[in-house]
Amino acid sequence: MNPWLDEQQILVGESIHGSVNSALCDARFVIMLVSRHSLSSRWVELQVNAVQARERVSGRVILLPVEIEAVGEEMIPPLLADRRRARLHPSYADGLADIERTVAHLASR
Repeated sequence: MNPWLDEQQILVGESIHGSVNSALCDARFVIMLVSRHSLSSRWVELQVNAVQARERVSGRVILLPVEIEAVGEEMIPPLLADRRRARLHPSYADGLADIERTVAHLASR
């Protein structure tokens, strides 16, 4: 995997919104880190909506939700509720293996 991380990819003076938008359009997969904080973030919501729009057009799975902490099911937005989520808690290694297995399988299609 070759992750795109904003802190490493966006240079001083570059547009954050433009860079993130380009990355969301180009990425084969987008991992959404699910936490209480991310679920209440308008910025994360906009990014997820953009990726879900790409999924509808492409017919492919692009958005991979990954829980980094336990969150109540009542906090999960309806459009994410039916998706299986990888969980990096309580076992980071098991969650990471789940993500790697999923990416390998979906990339081979």
